[in-house]
Amino acid sequence: MEKKSGFLVAFEGIDGSGKTTLSRLVYNALLERSIPTLLTKEPGGTPIGQKIRALVHEQVLTPQAECLLFAADRAEHIHHVIRPALAEGKIVLSDRMADSSRAYQGYGRGIDLTFINTITAWVMQGIKPDLIIYCKIDATTAFNRIAQRKQELTIFEREKRLFFERVIQGFEQIYSADRQDLMILDAHLPSETLCTQALQELHKRLENSL
Repeated sequence: MEKKSGFLVAFEGIDGSGKTTLSRLVYNALLERSIPTLLTKEPGGTPIGQKIRALVHEQVLTPQAECLLFAADRAEHIHHVIRPALAEGKIVLSDRMADSSRAYQGYGRGIDLTFINTITAWVMQGIKPDLIIYCKIDATTAFNRIAQRKQELTIFEREKRLFFERVIQGFEQIYSADRQDLMILDAHLPSETLCTQALQELHKRLENSL
């Protein structure tokens, strides 16, 4: 595995779980402490990724095409954003990474997980999150939050409840094993509370990595 001096955190969860808000709160808190930090996202963390994000959310694609476009976005993201930032010693906060592909395209769309894992390993070039923060929430609460935004819905946010249930089942299966790289948060709690919990865990992890 490639040696790096930074620390990579992936925020995972279904749409409406609050992971994006949480990642921004953690980012702002780290900046206030003058800690070199980068906030990024998948898809859309690079110029090419922004075009892929727009394409995926504007067009109805086959599951196969959707899966491959997300893999292309991740390849660009790893090469141009994440790997350089880690080499500079930064804390990198990514709103979604590979487990979203496993949950959404694997469990949600029905793409073979072995294929997803193979292509994911290829594009990530040996890099993986040091910490995964999973924002766990039920589909009903997530749906209600999405409706309250009063914004144009993405292709995933327009999906039926059954799709979200499959994605939740996917995340639950992915995170069912005892893992040292995982933190599960109750996303029903206020975002400020979740931020405090995430920062405490991150501080502990960084101390242990010194």
